[in-house]
Amino acid sequence: GSDICVAGTKFELFWNDYAAKYWKNGVQQPLGNYASANSIALSGNDVYVAGWEWESTGSGIIPVAKYWKNGQPVLLPTGAMEAYANSIAIAGSDVYVAGEAGHGAIYWKNGQAVSLASNLTHSGANSIGVVGADVYVAGYEGDIAKYWKNGQAVSLSGGIATSIAVVGSDVYLAGYYYQAQGISIAKYWKNGQ
Repeated sequence: GSDICVAGTKFELFWNDYAAKYWKNGVQQPLGNYASANSIALSGNDVYVAGWEWESTGSGIIPVAKYWKNGQPVLLPTGAMEAYANSIAIAGSDVYVAGEAGHGAIYWKNGQAVSLASNLTHSGANSIGVVGADVYVAGYEGDIAKYWKNGQAVSLSGGIATSIAVVGSDVYLAGYYYQAQGISIAKYWKNGQ
């Protein structure tokens, strides 16, 4: 409709004083302190925000993946590993969240974890999209950009995929790769090219 919603992290007084928030039509809505909001999705009148928040667990104080529905937190299970929720998508009554748990790419469907990592290298999931019955996730494994369609990995070139969009049978990804001396270069892929 005519609503504009934005999710983000607001730094308050000092670098270590920050909070996850979202804004609807410019009006700030707090979500959690010592937390980060990374993605937002709307479904009807419901506002969903994916992110993470520092919490005390049996393993100490770690970041835990969660999403907020209309400001109410929903914890995403990770088995007491540090975890981050980076992207959220709603398809019908299903909630999909992509992220990272224990340094491995993962997504959750309605709170049920689906591991994407091969456990060989550090990986992460940065974006998620759902088209019909297909789930697309963009991310990386080691220094290779990847996307996963229904859990099956498709390797791209070196770099990190940060966003995914599917139009018809075409799969588009945005991201970047590192060049020499710490310089990163933006790139996008269409159908792996």
